[in-house]
Amino acid sequence: MSSGLQAERKCTVVVNHCLQHTGTCMQVVLLFSDTQIKDESFVEDLSNLLNTYEVPNLMSAGDLGAIFENLRPRAKQAGMDGDRDQLYNFFNQEVRRNLHIVLSFSPVGDAFRERLRKFPSLINCTTIDWFTAWPRDGLATVATNFLAGLPGVDEKVAKALPALCVKFHEDVQALSARFLAEQHRHYYVTPTSYLELLGSYKRLLANRQDEVMTAKRRYEVGLDKLATTEAGVAGMQAELIALQPQLVESTQQTQAAMDMIARETAEADKVKKIVSQEESVASAEAAKVQAIKDECEADLAEALPALKEAIRALDTLTKNDITEVKGMKSPPAAVKLVLEAVCILKGVKPVRGKDPQSGQMVDSYWEASKKMLMDEDFLPSLKAYDKNHIDSGIMKKIQTYTPQPDFQPEKIEKVSKAAYGLCCWVRAMEVYDRVAKVVGPKKEALKQAEAQLEVHAKREIKLHLLRTLQHINWPSQMLALCGSCIARLFRHARG
Repeated sequence: MSSGLQAERKCTVVVNHCLQHTGTCMQVVLLFSDTQIKDESFVEDLSNLLNTYEVPNLMSAGDLGAIFENLRPRAKQAGMDGDRDQLYNFFNQEVRRNLHIVLSFSPVGDAFRERLRKFPSLINCTTIDWFTAWPRDGLATVATNFLAGLPGVDEKVAKALPALCVKFHEDVQALSARFLAEQHRHYYVTPTSYLELLGSYKRLLANRQDEVMTAKRRYEVGLDKLATTEAGVAGMQAELIALQPQLVESTQQTQAAMDMIARETAEADKVKKIVSQEESVASAEAAKVQAIKDECEADLAEALPALKEAIRALDTLTKNDITEVKGMKSPPAAVKLVLEAVCILKGVKPVRGKDPQSGQMVDSYWEASKKMLMDEDFLPSLKAYDKNHIDSGIMKKIQTYTPQPDFQPEKIEKVSKAAYGLCCWVRAMEVYDRVAKVVGPKKEALKQAEAQLEVHAKREIKLHLLRTLQHINWPSQMLALCGSCIARLFRHARG
C-alpha cells in the first residue's frame, strides 16, 4: 500500500472517530495543520465538515446504527426519536454543537491561495485569526532557550547568539516589506521561518564541529606517525654507525670473492664446453626417445578409442538384456555369430549336439552360449578380460569373424542391443591385439633407449661437472649454486 493511501485512510479514521465522539455529547477539538495534508482530498473532507458537519459516505450503516442506539434516549427527550432521518438530524445537531475545528495554515506559497479558491468554506465558514510577528523579546527568549547548552561554544559567543539571530530575522522582515513596496509581491517571514533559522544554525554548527574534530584527529595521527618515524630513523642511524666496521669488512670479503671468481672463470668455461658437447649428445638421445614414444602413442590412439567405446557399450547392458538373448528360442544368425566369437575369446568350447535341420551331430556354440550367459559374473568378466595376453590361435579365429558382413555393429544393433555391445567388445579386442603386437616391440625399444639416455647422462654430464668442481676452491654459497645447476642440467638432459 502506498504512503498516500495509508495517509488518506488514517485521516478518514480520525474524522470518523471525532464525529462519533461529538455525536455522543463529548466536546472535541479537531486541530489540523497544513503540514498534515498528504493529499488534497483531506481539504475536501474539511470543507464538507465546515459546510454541513458531515462527510458523504464516511460511516457505514452499522456505525450509524450503533450511534443511533446511543443517541436514542437524548433524542427522545428532544422529541426527535422517530424515524431514522430524525435520529440522523439529531446526530448532526450534536456534532455541530460539540465539534470545534481549528485549522492552522501558513500563507507561504501558492498552495494556500489555490485551496482558498477551490474551497471557499475555508474562509466563509471560519473565523480567521492572523498571528502577528513575534516581538523582539519573544524572539530573543525563543533563541536563548533554543540555543542553550550548545557544545563547544564559548560563553561570550553563546550570549551574543540570540541577539544576532533576532537581528537576522528583523533584517529579513525589513527586506520583505521593502520587496512588497517595490515589487508588490509578498514574501512571508513567519515564526516558523525563525525556528528554521535556529535549527539550521544548530545543524551547521554540528557539521562544522564534526569536520574540525575529524581534521584534528587526522593531524594528531599524522604527528604520532612522524614522531614514531623520527624515533625509528634515529635508531637505524645509530645501528648503521655501530655496523660500519662490519660493513667495511664485508665489502672487503666480497671483493676478494669476486677476484677469486674472476680467476677461476677460465676453468668454468672449460666445464661449460664439456657440458655443451654432452648436452648435444643427450639432446639427440632425448629426441630419439621422444620419437619412439610418439610413435607408440600414435599406434595406441587407434586401439584405445575402440576399447573405450566397447566398455561404454558393455556399461549400457543390463541383466534384462542378457536374459532377453538367453531366452531366444530361435536366435538370428547375427546373434549366434556374435556369441560364437565371445565363446572363442573366453575359451568356452562348443556343445556336441544334433542339428535340427540336417539331423547330424555338430558342434553348437548356442547351447554353450546360453550356459555362459547364465554366469552372474559374465559382464564383469568381459570388462576385466586380459587383453594383453590373448593367444594367437584364438585371435586367428576371431579375425575370420570380424570381416564378415553379418558381424558389423550397425547391422547387429538393429537385431539386439545386447549382441551389439558384445560385437563392439569382440572387435575392440581384435583391434587392441593387432595394435599391441606392433606397439610391444616399440615399447621395449623405448624402455631401452630411456635407460641408455639415463646412464649416458649420469656418466657423461654429472661426472665431468663434479670432477671439475672438486678442483675449484669456491665459497660454500657458490658450491650450492653449482649443485643446483648440475641438477637442472641433468633433468634437461633426460628430457
